[in-house]
Amino acid sequence: MGSGSGGGGPVCDPGDEDDDQDLDGFTEAQGDCNDCDANANPDAMEVVTAQGGGTEAPADEDCDGLVDEPAPTCDAGLDLNSVDAWDAARALDICQTAGNGASWGLVSAAYVRADGTPAQPGANVGLLATFGDNLVPHSGERMLGLSSGHARDVYDVEGCGGNSCSTTGAGVPPAGFPQAVPGCGEPPTQMRDDIALEVALRAPSNASGYAFDFVFFSFEYPEFVCTPFNDQFVVVATPPPANAINGNIVFDNAANPVSVNLGFFGHCDPLTIEDWAKICNVLSNTQCPPSPSPYCPFGAALLTGTGFDVWGPSAGSTGWFGTTAPVEPGELVTLRFAIWDSSDSSLDSTVVADHFRWLATPASLGTAPIPE
Repeated sequence: MGSGSGGGGPVCDPGDEDDDQDLDGFTEAQGDCNDCDANANPDAMEVVTAQGGGTEAPADEDCDGLVDEPAPTCDAGLDLNSVDAWDAARALDICQTAGNGASWGLVSAAYVRADGTPAQPGANVGLLATFGDNLVPHSGERMLGLSSGHARDVYDVEGCGGNSCSTTGAGVPPAGFPQAVPGCGEPPTQMRDDIALEVALRAPSNASGYAFDFVFFSFEYPEFVCTPFNDQFVVVATPPPANAINGNIVFDNAANPVSVNLGFFGHCDPLTIEDWAKICNVLSNTQCPPSPSPYCPFGAALLTGTGFDVWGPSAGSTGWFGTTAPVEPGELVTLRFAIWDSSDSSLDSTVVADHFRWLATPASLGTAPIPE
């Protein structure tokens, strides 16, 4: 989707100030600053030229009189312990709020259980300035932490102090979850300690997609690979994009939700290869996968100070992942970021999410590691 009206095509005549020449729903009299470009109007987001790509000149897409102003940040000064869901959205870098003259942005935010029923959050959520010694925000000053235990590291007062801190008890999974892993036997029998942030968002008039980044940590790596005890992180979108299994938009190329089976747990202690799929090998009804090669290529530095380095006996994490998904201009989409323990309440997992942004270029559904 273009961000300006440049190019060698026919010259546009915007016509009278009461005409809507570009059919974007706005006339010049209603604040359309470029009635020759449907991507420029008061319902649009500003697109920094580098994001739009191509050879188009900078433009004032949102008609505020400024060109290529950077996206605002809104997470400075947030309290780690805040349980305000609107603060959590700000930690994700969702800054624009719909209403009060704005037609797009955040419509609502709430902490819920994995099935969407209301939740009372506590230490299982956190607005993190850092997580451990080496994980810092991808944008702004805070990140959102969600955990089936405590979303805290070793430096925080409410750090778990161990690998299992039960929080919300038994829960009801979203439809289709917990999801079975192909070749790993039956799916988990229950879910526990679930927590989710649900946000409703109205897309800008020139948006074609959205994106966010996350890192997943788990004490279940590597012993519990390919077992019914694999904790899962999902982001359920409503309406679901095409090819989103049960509405989940975070999955690998084998359609697995985010868990220790994701195949990208590159941050761990190489010596733990001796424990790879240890529990799976005890079970008679599963086909245990071979260990990755290379195993733990990035070492355990990302775990330092998170608690996943000392509350083990072992643990691992992905690096940063990026997820993209398509959206229609002006569409209302609800995203539920949910994590839970599978089968029991032991061996917690934590996800850290950040840098939500709208995309002005066509987006396809997918999750992929961000290069280290």
